[in-house]
Amino acid sequence: MGKPWDLALSVDAVGHDDAHVRARRFTRQGAHPHLSVRTGPVIVYCLDARSVTDMASAWAAAHVRGAHLLPVETPTQRSRTVLGSAFPIAEVVMEGRQRWNIAEPQTGRRELLLSVGQVTFRVHDRVALDTHVRAWAQASAFTARVYSRHAPPFGELLEQAQIAAVRMAAREHDRRVERRGRSRSD
Repeated sequence: MGKPWDLALSVDAVGHDDAHVRARRFTRQGAHPHLSVRTGPVIVYCLDARSVTDMASAWAAAHVRGAHLLPVETPTQRSRTVLGSAFPIAEVVMEGRQRWNIAEPQTGRRELLLSVGQVTFRVHDRVALDTHVRAWAQASAFTARVYSRHAPPFGELLEQAQIAAVRMAAREHDRRVERRGRSRSD
């Protein structure tokens, strides 16, 4: 392909979805192991340990920074005649370092936004967040076995996210104190 396309994917995560993590190998000669992580209608193929660790780190940070801000369950409005449902499946391939960012729920916007690479997840409730966190914790546990490379366990990623959240809160507190000091001296 001469010119790659920059595509972005947005996913709404609401309520409970199935989650499956599988180790895969394509051929015996040139086996390229990878993990496939499916949460609801999205399958993420991680081709290396770094991409799994970055995705798991993002979900660990989302759990630490946003779980307490999300409603436990999003009430759904069901139609009177339910005939069935159909959902598209998105497949995403990740390899190497993945940049990620989290925007916590705020007034006027109730969902947690988690962006990893070109994928943005809008998490609407705690159940959906827990589903994704559980899937990526499991993927993190498979990493060393699939890629023969040491990767930090998910518990360590959670601990790092908690430390980062405390540091962020301390910096914000210091900024507020500094602003108050400047406004009093004026």
